[in-house]
Formats: sequence, structure tokens, C-alpha cells
Amino acid sequence: MQKVNQDISIGAYLKNFSQINLGLDSRASNLNYGIIVKQNFSNNNRYLEAQIGMGEKGFDARLQGGLQF
Repeated sequence: MQKVNQDISIGAYLKNFSQINLGLDSRASNLNYGIIVKQNFSNNNRYLEAQIGMGEKGFDARLQGGLQF
């Protein structure tokens, strides 16, 4: 991850699986690649992270947030 400014970082990802969220979570073997954008909210230790890319099965996206201690 490379910091763009105090609150935003950008990076790349490469993974050899796709996560399938139908019923029970499972993984399928697929090559996926793309960019990661992470926004830190410095006043309350929260973050929001987006992964956007392409894979063998088409478009790949994930949005996740969290709290840092």
C-alpha cells in the first residue's frame, strides 16, 4: 500500500481464489487482480477498504470496513 495522503492509501492485489457468498462462505480457485483503495478516518480509528478488479470469471469487487485498535 502506498499512501496518497494522510488518510488514503492505494495498492494492488493478486489472489488465486474467488470468495463465494451464497449460503455458506466458500472459495473457488480463480486468478484475480486489481487495485485496493483504503480510506482511514483518523478522528475515530475507522477505515473503509475497497478492492476492485478482474478475474477469470469476470468483475471482482469487495467493500469492507473496520475498526483499528
